[in-house]
Amino acid sequence: MNFSSDCAALLGAALLLGLIGTGKAEGLVQVYQIALQADPEYHRARAEYQAALELLPQARAVLLPELSASLQGEWHRQEVRADFSPNRGTRFTFENHDYGLQLRQPLYHRGRQLGVHQARRRQQEAAARFEVVRQELSLRVAEAYFEVLAKQEELGFTRSLERSLKRQLDQARQRLEVGFGTITDTEEARAGHDLAVARGIQAINEVAIAREGLRVLTDIHISTLGTLDTEFPLQPPDPQGPEEWERIALAQSPEVRMARYSLEFRKLEVSRRRSAHHPTVDIVSRVGVSGTGGRFGRTDTDDISVGVQLQLPLLQGGGVVASTREAVHLQRSARYGLEYARRQARQNARQSYLNVLSGISRIRALQQAVVSSETALDATHAGFEVGTRTSVDVVEAERALSAARRDHAVARYDFLLDSLRLKRAAGILSPEDLQAIDHWLVQE
Repeated sequence: MNFSSDCAALLGAALLLGLIGTGKAEGLVQVYQIALQADPEYHRARAEYQAALELLPQARAVLLPELSASLQGEWHRQEVRADFSPNRGTRFTFENHDYGLQLRQPLYHRGRQLGVHQARRRQQEAAARFEVVRQELSLRVAEAYFEVLAKQEELGFTRSLERSLKRQLDQARQRLEVGFGTITDTEEARAGHDLAVARGIQAINEVAIAREGLRVLTDIHISTLGTLDTEFPLQPPDPQGPEEWERIALAQSPEVRMARYSLEFRKLEVSRRRSAHHPTVDIVSRVGVSGTGGRFGRTDTDDISVGVQLQLPLLQGGGVVASTREAVHLQRSARYGLEYARRQARQNARQSYLNVLSGISRIRALQQAVVSSETALDATHAGFEVGTRTSVDVVEAERALSAARRDHAVARYDFLLDSLRLKRAAGILSPEDLQAIDHWLVQE
């Protein structure tokens, strides 16, 4: 079996496995919706966010009235031995009971009140973290989707190069048979063709690997994807200017918001730990019934009480002071974390903006490179026919054209991804952005 038959066998196996399908194409938004249902990272983040929503009710609960019931019953047997008692050695049996309800309403608990505000910050931080995962999922889906398209296009260019070099090999053989060619030309054409076949085998494997990367997000094999329309517009970012995107990123980036909420939480934590020196005040009300027995008879008591309870911590061994110092250091760490998040947001926004602008120029340059490579190939073929160019020149021209087409295709996908990365850096990436790209995907 030669290289060509090996390549054909691998391509057939890929078709049978659904790696290169021919069914209805799935658009970018459709794949994203599938990933929303299947991606474990997204569901893990959603579960953590839902858990964080329960922090506020828990923090509020300790400020609400607390009602408790108590019940105690005892059975006693007493034997009285006393010199002065005429009934020396008398035994008594009796029961005691005590049951009641106690209502406690906190009036002043500084630490608990601050805990409510901390719970809100934790909820806000969890919401921002969930937004990070959601936007990252949108970007991961787009990256995996376009990785498959790019590898498929590269496979197509490789197979086109293989066919072109096969024709070149056939021509070299024919020229050799009629005495116009040389063995060197034939072997050079054969080497170029064999390398193209080997690259085609590798390209098939890369398509399969790219599809496996998409499957990680969707948990299913998607046989056919939409192809990018060659006429899609190369629009610069709106608004224009990196400073505007930096401003948006500082205001909208979920990472910056996470760091800001974390700092606010740490500030509240310092105050909460200091509040351990504060007094606490509660209203305590109790309704109870008790009964006691004994040698002198039985006593039953109904009791109702309402009062105010004040507790003032006096000595705690320095634990509160040390705990507060710890909280101060953690607050300082959170402040540096916020500054780092802001700098990172500015850098990502500026870098992504410049990448989009560079991508537009690169696509246009590569488009012209494809045209120039096609012209150069035609001229090389013509020179080979008249004997001024060799098979090596033809092979190199064919490779240059294939590489230019591949780079042009990859640059188009990179431009779209850089546009999404810019919005991700600014914290405003949404499913509508995927929908806008989906409009330019041809559903075959």
